[in-house]
Amino acid sequence: MLPTPNSLTPSRALLLNLFVVLALTGCTPAAEPPMRGPSEVGVLTLTPQAQTVTSELPGRTKAWLTAEIRPQVGGIVQQRLFTEGAQVKVGEVLYVIDPATYQAAFDQARASRAEAKAALDSARLKATRYTELVKLDAISQQDNEDAQAN
Repeated sequence: MLPTPNSLTPSRALLLNLFVVLALTGCTPAAEPPMRGPSEVGVLTLTPQAQTVTSELPGRTKAWLTAEIRPQVGGIVQQRLFTEGAQVKVGEVLYVIDPATYQAAFDQARASRAEAKAALDSARLKATRYTELVKLDAISQQDNEDAQAN
């Protein structure tokens, strides 16, 4: 006889019984573990105090105010008396410039002054002489006026 799909064979019945037994054993409530005492914990007492907060961040700075430092006169700079980036005061000497060119210009001006003074003295003497000569009619009035104008 052929088994029908709804018929229960002994091996199927055994499997079914085994499954039911296992399912019922798994449904029994488990015993609760015994109660334990309170857990140990650590305790900290907090006290307020000043704390410095610092942060290191990458970045680049740029001066918001810059001053261009340069000499007020031209010439060959012999020495720089300040450190770049340092603060300087008003009137502080910043550079030493080669004095040779200024000394030469000063000496030339002094010589020109002496030459002009000599020319002035000569013109005064000539004007004085011409004043006397015009009275004697030795020179023309025009020459006398020219001498007085110079």
